[in-house]
Order: sequence, then C-alpha cells, then structure tokens
Amino acid sequence: MSLIVTVYVNEGIVMASDSRATLEVNSPMIGGVERQSFPLSDSTHKTFLCANGCGISTCGAADFSGQAIASYLERINESLIKPDTKISEMPQIILNYFNALDKTRNCIFHVCGYEKSADETMMKKIYRVYTGSNSCIIDSNQDQESGAIWDGQREIMTRLIKKQIVNPKFVEIENFNVNEENYKIHMDQAIVIDKTSLMIYPEADIAWEYMSLQDAVNFAKFAIETTVKAMDFRKVSKTVGGPIDILVLKPKESKWLKHKKLSA
Repeated sequence: MSLIVTVYVNEGIVMASDSRATLEVNSPMIGGVERQSFPLSDSTHKTFLCANGCGISTCGAADFSGQAIASYLERINESLIKPDTKISEMPQIILNYFNALDKTRNCIFHVCGYEKSADETMMKKIYRVYTGSNSCIIDSNQDQESGAIWDGQREIMTRLIKKQIVNPKFVEIENFNVNEENYKIHMDQAIVIDKTSLMIYPEADIAWEYMSLQDAVNFAKFAIETTVKAMDFRKVSKTVGGPIDILVLKPKESKWLKHKKLSA
C-alpha cells in the first residue's frame, strides 16, 4: 500500500506520494498461515511527470507480470504519451494498457494536468483511474474547482477530514418493523442502526477555494507525514514511508519541488 495525494486549487495542481514499497508473504503460524507485509524499499517512484506536462501518481499493486509498475509507466511515457497528447485521452490509455497486462491487478492512478478548452482557456483535469476488477474512470473535479483527493492508505486522512459517524447501535432485524406500503427493503442484507445512538462529526471546513499553491503543497506534505507518524504508534504494517516526491502543475509550467535522484 502507499499514499498518493492530489490537491487542486486556483493557482495549480500539487501531486505528492511516498516512496515505500511493501512485500506480502505467507508467514507460518500455529494452526495455519498468516499473511504479513514488510517494507521492501524506500526508493520507489510513484509520481511521474509526462511528456505533455501532466502528472501521474499510482498506488495499489506495485508490480504487473513480475515487473515494477514504475517501469511500465516509463514505457507509457516514452511510447504512448506525446507532447501533444490531451490529458482527457490519458485515463483510457492507462486503463487499456494495464488491464491488457493483467485484469486481476487492482491499481489506482491519479492523472492530472491542463487542457485547452474550445475558447483556448486552460482547464484543470483531475482523473482517478481504477484498473482490475473495479475498472472505471472518475472525473474528480467536475463538481468543484478546488479540493483534494487521496488514495492508498486512506484511513488516517479520511478520519481527520471527512464526515464521521461513530457509536452506532445496531438493531436486530427481527425487532425492526417497517411500513411495507411506504418502503421496499431487502431485509436479507440490511443493517439497521438506531439513529439516537449516533454521534456525527461534520467534514472539516477547509477553504480549498482560497488556498494558495503553497498551501496546497503544505497540505499534501502534511497528509503523508501525518499518515507516517500516526502509523508509527499503531500495531499495523508500516506501508507508507520514505522520501516524499512533490510535483507541481500549472497551466504553462510543470516542475518538481521534491524528487528522488540516484546517488552514491
């Protein structure tokens, strides 16, 4: 697992990712086998700058057919993505390419950049691409001009930012009565919750529309660092870690703020 974060504001788009790759193995134990994961590398590339100035981040399956996913993304960038390739064409290119390799491997991609509209205005494009069993393409900024998305190890940031419903009291189905004239319910898979037991914490009121590009960079970095630090204190596999790569995309410029380089 990994954590990839994309923040899009009026000034531009920030894409960030951690660098940890983990390996899952079967560990023998009394009574059977337990699936465990451990850090394999802290130098994995998960965010890429493409020939047309757009960015791609990836999380989920770290390999396809025994090769690291980074090597495939480099090939796509060299052979399928040209300087004039439209950002709106890229999600389908990625989906077709990886599903052709292996339809069972579940991977998530953020595909982001700018594209000229009919009136020559540079428009932000933020896509999520899901490969494998739940293949689909989602336009993530169609409803709002500013915001953030994150995938991979989502739990910690989702608990901090998104609406939370806690302390639900579940009601046994046999004690639940419904007026069949007004409702149609499939009771075989229903979960009934006592509304009076709920505590609801609203979504964090973040003024995405007023964020500067620097604020977006700070949020992306905060999201990954907070996830790493929170996992340090939890009895879980440390699936997020290593250096943070940060890519900034603007209508006429794309550049790395932080990017791992080979060193000796």
